Amino acid sequence: MRTRHEWISALPDALQTAKAVRGMFAIGVPLLAFHAVGHSSFGLLIGIGALLGTLGDVGNSYRGRMLTLMLACVLLPLSLALGGILMHHWWAATLGMAGLGFVIGMSRSFGQHIAALGMTSGIAFLIGTALAATPIPLFEQSGAVALGAAWALLLALSAWSLHPYKRYEHELAQCFSEAAALLHGAACCANRADEAVLMRHYQALRQKIEQTRAAIGTIDGAIDGSRFSPPRLFLLTRAAARIGASAVSLAELGPEPHVPDNPALQSALRAYHQAIDGIRETVLQLGQVLEQGRGNIDLEASTRQLNTLRAQLADVQPGNSGELELQTRLEQARQLLERIRQHLLNASETLTQLFGPEHGWAERLLPRVYLLDLLQRGRSALRSNFDRHSLLLRHAARLSLTSALGILVYTLFKLPDGLWIPLTVLVILQPEFSDTRGRALQRSLGTLAGVLFAGILFILVPDDSIIRWLLVPLIFFTVWFWQDRYAWGVAFLTPFIILLLHLLAANTYTEIFARIAYTLGGAALAMGAAYVLWPIWQRERLPMQVSKALRANRNFAQAVFDGLLAGGTFDQHTHELRRLSELEAVNLELSRQSFCAEPAHRGIDVTAVTSATLYNNRLARHLNAVAGHLGTPLRAYPEHTLRIWTKALLTTLDQMSAYLENPGAEQPDISAFETAHSALCDAAPFDPDAHDLGQQLLLEPLLRKIATDLTALYPACLNLLVDKHKAKSTRSKPPAASDSA
Repeated sequence: MRTRHEWISALPDALQTAKAVRGMFAIGVPLLAFHAVGHSSFGLLIGIGALLGTLGDVGNSYRGRMLTLMLACVLLPLSLALGGILMHHWWAATLGMAGLGFVIGMSRSFGQHIAALGMTSGIAFLIGTALAATPIPLFEQSGAVALGAAWALLLALSAWSLHPYKRYEHELAQCFSEAAALLHGAACCANRADEAVLMRHYQALRQKIEQTRAAIGTIDGAIDGSRFSPPRLFLLTRAAARIGASAVSLAELGPEPHVPDNPALQSALRAYHQAIDGIRETVLQLGQVLEQGRGNIDLEASTRQLNTLRAQLADVQPGNSGELELQTRLEQARQLLERIRQHLLNASETLTQLFGPEHGWAERLLPRVYLLDLLQRGRSALRSNFDRHSLLLRHAARLSLTSALGILVYTLFKLPDGLWIPLTVLVILQPEFSDTRGRALQRSLGTLAGVLFAGILFILVPDDSIIRWLLVPLIFFTVWFWQDRYAWGVAFLTPFIILLLHLLAANTYTEIFARIAYTLGGAALAMGAAYVLWPIWQRERLPMQVSKALRANRNFAQAVFDGLLAGGTFDQHTHELRRLSELEAVNLELSRQSFCAEPAHRGIDVTAVTSATLYNNRLARHLNAVAGHLGTPLRAYPEHTLRIWTKALLTTLDQMSAYLENPGAEQPDISAFETAHSALCDAAPFDPDAHDLGQQLLLEPLLRKIATDLTALYPACLNLLVDKHKAKSTRSKPPAASDSA
């Protein structure tokens, strides 16, 4: 019989299901229970408090979630009461919303959970302005919302292990799932399209790894217990990262060009594919164990497959250079798979120590409140963000002014249901223009669909008692979709809010459909503010981001080739430089995506941005593959020639970075590297009888690919700054004769 954890893990998107079920109970129970005893309005207000508390619980460490939910019990009713009080004076409501909007914007300094709490507090303020027109006393409104938030906290505590934010296990499980997808891509990589898919998986893995590192970084002072400790979690994170890096190296070995005639080599090929499939299944199993919170992994099958591969490779007698090359590549792949198996073995040992009493209720429900630690970290982040060039400060000022303008229109002209204007602004407006535009589109489409759905319900279901029951599935799907599919979440939340407000104060059809206009107006206001009010465009930041990525690759390249020349191993310093190289590559890709979503690309060549991103990623990947040769004697190339080649590579990367960082820098020169690369190719001619042929067959293509990457990066960086490039071209031309001379 399945355990509770196994049943939950077997559901599609299991952790989101758990949160949606909890949200449904948190909101549905008071709605129906208080209606049954004749206090419908009170139950509806409790449902609003539970809804805001549930949506604000976006996950963090156990203590972080506890603190967020406790603060929600205080801040939500206070915000709602403040909105009800200030609503009677348009100027007071406008000033209050301006101050609250600035606080909401800057709350991002304290982390995602405090930012979500700030957002729900702002929504409570706006709901308070709408409830000011109802006959319900203000203290009753605030008390009911406080009870709703407390009820959400109680349910979170009673169903703690079902909540989707068993964050560390969940984040780590996603890392290993992406690593398994990367292994599958490495086994199937046969052309450029497969390579693009592979790199998307690799970028997704790097993002998950960095998110997990950030999540684990919050454990200090957040969880008591001797077993659930950051070092053990970091070991699992490092294992996922190294499995991903080895998978990329497997892909770099390339597919076999043809099926060999040698029967022994054919058997070795089949054994290789069986071994990589077995390793991938083990990685998937590790992710499932982390999701369930118990168990361990079985490495016996993959160990047998690797032993079979080793034995069959030892029996191969290559008949020509092509078969020798394939045998060499398979041996290198076997070593990489052995390395992955060792990482899995280390992870298995960590799992046996990880799941202890910290997963029981006592360790979670009796934490030490760490409010002072949170305030100290937030104060430092706030101090660093109080700068006119800060993206966060500009966002806070923009949100303050725009939300205040929205509530000014709402209160000054006494628009019925006009709170949807500032509410839309509050939810849509993001620090980046591309994010704001995406949110605006999703919000508008979701609201339109939700309003139409609500209108259909009004026509088909005139009975208020049935409407109360319909609110329960609506909130289930709202919570289900809210984080990952925002448009769908809005599509279910909109009819929920409409029906909820209808039960508090009857609405007409005209008022219901007028909300579409208010939402579209709020979306347009947010879009205009994101475009006009102190934007920071990616086109202004991209050259520096490309430079950072190139410098990270430059530092990693220096560590790799210094170690290769000195016969060193892949030490901790090299590992950290590789992590930084991969991190900056992911950051560059995210910047490129945001840049492509911006409305104008003045001063930036879009093709150059794409080329710089693509070849920077390839350079990082090829350097990582070269790093796999660390620890083996270098015999394929003369040391002096390789040192000259390495120095030219590093110098060219330095010059390209300086050119992007400094508008007055001279144009980089790639001729020295081209000369060094030609000398390197001439110094190591292909010799099928050489004793170092295996290493030459593997290393020579990688160095050639690195040279190709740098050669492609060079024009991309020159063309990245169109205005600068044109200015240099203009200065290089002689001045034209004047017609008026």
